[in-house]
Amino acid sequence: MPAFSLEVQPLPYCSALPLPICSLRISTRLDAAYSLTAHNACSSPLTLKIMLVVVVLFVPIVLAYQIWTYHFFKGKVTQEDMI
Repeated sequence: MPAFSLEVQPLPYCSALPLPICSLRISTRLDAAYSLTAHNACSSPLTLKIMLVVVVLFVPIVLAYQIWTYHFFKGKVTQEDMI
């Protein structure tokens, strides 16, 4: 018999989302304190706020760089370009 089991529990509807949200729980038969849920597996609120700021700042920079490099290098390479 395995020590761990995987459960998916439906949660009530969220007011912000029209879809039901499910909770994934990895429970253990050894001790309930060792069970892993989405709530106790996530990072602290401070870490999530910092990562949100990083994503909001750097994703547009990376996308702009990708667009710039695409436009800079687009076009066919000719023999004259190789010399």
